[in-house]
Amino acid sequence: MAVVSARVARDGEPAGRLHREKPESEQDSGWRVFAGDETPEHRDEAVLVPLRELLFADEELEPLFEQPVGAAFERTANGLVPVKRV
Repeated sequence: MAVVSARVARDGEPAGRLHREKPESEQDSGWRVFAGDETPEHRDEAVLVPLRELLFADEELEPLFEQPVGAAFERTANGLVPVKRV
């Protein structure tokens, strides 16, 4: 499972920013997925989504989900690229 913003989960926007934190529970993968243009309301409406649902929407995420805690990515014109998390 991943914590996913309402912009991605509800509105169908593609993942634009994602990072992996230490999981909060056994079911939590640690992935946090955002469109990148969330308002405070969208951040407050984040939901748990199975990773397989995210992969169904965007196969480009599959190799990223193998990355360790601390990994972060941002969508650019060249696809999802590693970034330093601030």
